[in-house]
Amino acid sequence: MDEYLQLVGVEQADEGSQGDTGNQAATGADAAPKGQQEAKAERNAKREAGKRASAIERKLAKLTQAREDIEGRMAQHDPADFEGLNALNEELQSVAQESDRLEEEWLELSELAES
Repeated sequence: MDEYLQLVGVEQADEGSQGDTGNQAATGADAAPKGQQEAKAERNAKREAGKRASAIERKLAKLTQAREDIEGRMAQHDPADFEGLNALNEELQSVAQESDRLEEEWLELSELAES
């Protein structure tokens, strides 16, 4: 999260410096908006993490359905066709790896969104 906030902070700093006319007196009033900008950046990061987590949940549901479909095809496949079963098993392993990767990302994003 800190990396993301740093990146967002850099982008916001770039945006803020584009509008400056050279008058950059540091006052107490300038400190308050910076704190507000950081809070806004954190809220935006949490919102984006929540959105991405929701997208991952939908993808995981599709992968679960795909896994069940592959397992069904494996159950109906000719047990003597080792090559065909091996191809289905490779497909199943690929789906399982993608699912594991997305689950890890979902956990990270969920922690970020809830913090």
